[in-house]
Amino acid sequence: MKREEAKVLAPYVEAFGNGEDVQYRLVGCGDKPWWSVGANWILGPQATNPDYCEYRIKSEPREFWLCWESDRTDLYRFPIPEYSEDEIKHWDWDNYIKVIEVLE
Repeated sequence: MKREEAKVLAPYVEAFGNGEDVQYRLVGCGDKPWWSVGANWILGPQATNPDYCEYRIKSEPREFWLCWESDRTDLYRFPIPEYSEDEIKHWDWDNYIKVIEVLE
């Protein structure tokens, strides 16, 4: 591994060590799915080459309330857990839904 490759991989190795979900895919695969490195990340010569593999740290899904009034087109977003369902009900919105992001 070259020093420049180590600099690129360092944040991902740190995230992996902290228990976060590190994912990879082959460079140039466009919209192909990301794969988890799993519990045992094997860093062979191709895996450390940024021209061959790209990496990312999978984000945690966000949850929020989406609220709106029937006579308006504005949408209002309130993050969970900062805002409970009781608070949303207290504000007497005409409509509200709980949204959980789906991340690939």
